[in-house]
Amino acid sequence: MTDREQLLHEIAQAPDDLIQELVAFLSTAKARRNAAPVSGKRRSPSAAVVGKGETLGDLVSPIVDEQEWECLK
Repeated sequence: MTDREQLLHEIAQAPDDLIQELVAFLSTAKARRNAAPVSGKRRSPSAAVVGKGETLGDLVSPIVDEQEWECLK
């Protein structure tokens, strides 16, 4: 039995509420597949995160000394 035949067999035996969920799922999946791709990257952060970042240490060296690293103990 092919995958398609197995799927059709399972659908034929499925209750109506499951059929409705499957139809909704397939409609969503089809819409996503047919949607236009997002063009370009956003060049500015969302207003919800602007100004909320905090630099905790140098980006080229660790915040804490190597002696404090638990993985080296």
